Amino acid sequence: MSRREDNSHYVSLADIMTALMLIFLFVSVSVIRYAQKKYENYSRCEQITETYFDKKESLYEDLKEEFKRNLSSWNAEITPDLSFKFTEKSAQFNRNEAVLRPEFQEKLKEFFPRYIKTLAPYRDQIQEIRIEGHTDTTGPCDVSSSEICVMKDGPYSVAGDYTNEQKNYLYNMGLSQARAKNVLAYCLSLTPDLDYVKQYITANGLSYSKLIKDSKGLEDPDASRRVEFKVLLKAEDNMKNIKGGF
Repeated sequence: MSRREDNSHYVSLADIMTALMLIFLFVSVSVIRYAQKKYENYSRCEQITETYFDKKESLYEDLKEEFKRNLSSWNAEITPDLSFKFTEKSAQFNRNEAVLRPEFQEKLKEFFPRYIKTLAPYRDQIQEIRIEGHTDTTGPCDVSSSEICVMKDGPYSVAGDYTNEQKNYLYNMGLSQARAKNVLAYCLSLTPDLDYVKQYITANGLSYSKLIKDSKGLEDPDASRRVEFKVLLKAEDNMKNIKGGF
């Protein structure tokens, strides 16, 4: 083997080693950047989570303070998930009706303006204020019968190839939506800030997906016919988006 050929061999090997080192350097930089991004996302998520729970706890305490003298007389409660619930049986709606009972209107008249005022300092953190309508499981169809139920025409009637149980659920979905909508309509008359209501407050029907049960674990139909007010904070969506990057 000539000296020239021998040198060419070593030059080729050096080139390979250089290329490998460049690849190693590139991979190392990529790993460091990836780890840095993960750390930044983690820190951001931690900060948003801390802010979210601070705001949530602060709003929860403010609501309790504002309504502490009313909760007992209204048979109402405020839960840590920022739900305001009127729990008195049969105080809101009659069976299969979406019209607000006079007693419930009187409570809303005192409750809603103060509720909006308490939420005002948190306006930038609020994603949505939900008025959620609920029903019991009763409906126009006999779920124990094998005969196909034919509903009479009405605002909540359901046509189509559904089981009796499905028809009852869909019927109650319409009824619960009407209850939430009627509460929203009444609340509109209690506040001059229509733009705020249009931007933040929604009416949501949930049928009988969230029943109230008694101490024996059985459905409480009267208590289940209700609406609830619930606040959702913006940080909830932010945390979901950040966690998706992990």
